[in-house]
Amino acid sequence: MRITRGPRSRTALVLGLAAGIASANVDRGTGAADREAADSEAAASLRLVLNTAAYRLHVYENGERIRSYRVAVGKPGHRTPRGAYHISRVIWNPWWHPPNRPWARGKRPVPPGPRNPMGRVKLYFRNLYYIHGTPYRRSLGRPTSHGCVRMANADVIELARLVHEHGSPNVPRSLIDRLVANPRMTRTIWLQRPVPFRVVARRAEVFDGRLEVYAGAHGDRPGLKAEVLAALADAGLDAQELDARRIEHVLRMAGEGDVSVPLSTLRAPTAAGPALG
Repeated sequence: MRITRGPRSRTALVLGLAAGIASANVDRGTGAADREAADSEAAASLRLVLNTAAYRLHVYENGERIRSYRVAVGKPGHRTPRGAYHISRVIWNPWWHPPNRPWARGKRPVPPGPRNPMGRVKLYFRNLYYIHGTPYRRSLGRPTSHGCVRMANADVIELARLVHEHGSPNVPRSLIDRLVANPRMTRTIWLQRPVPFRVVARRAEVFDGRLEVYAGAHGDRPGLKAEVLAALADAGLDAQELDARRIEHVLRMAGEGDVSVPLSTLRAPTAAGPALG
């Protein structure tokens, strides 16, 4: 078996996976409020899902994932709050005003510009919490913020344009173009139709034809296995087609770092198929 390692001890395994899909309740929303939020998201033409375990923000349009952005999320002690929210307004070229928090004591406001920690645009989803740009690209893919979601400036501009197309179609595209062209022109735009935004922490998901299992699985093999099986079930893989030995191997490797498995190799080997190894 060939194993390659990359940033964050990422482990790409060219092997297969898994048998018996058991039911699992992993960030699925079992209460009435969660079901109502899920129904609302399903009805929306645009919705956003942040997976804090993956450091990725996924964008869905009419039920199809059309974008996936690398982001930074809240660090220990300042975790990005899980739950169902809505993007209600967009602030272009924002000022940064120090929040009333101990970590911001003594700091001064920062005007729009290349040193602004909010970047080119921020999207409000909860009091004092935003999806926003950042000049610190090296922080992406890590838990480094005080709870907000950081994105590369080019990515957050692209995301904001999508949000305006769906949430505020009355806003002229020429105005958005001017805001992009003038990094010191501050403008707040409230959305006519707020865009659903959900924050989850899924250590396993199917992405671009692969099963992705993220680091942080130490000491919780049963829970991680349930998440892996749930992700495979959501992807439509039949339990009868999968190999239990390969699940266990992936779970062992997940204790060392991220694991990426092509969906094409998840099925149990057949007499005519390739040997495992």
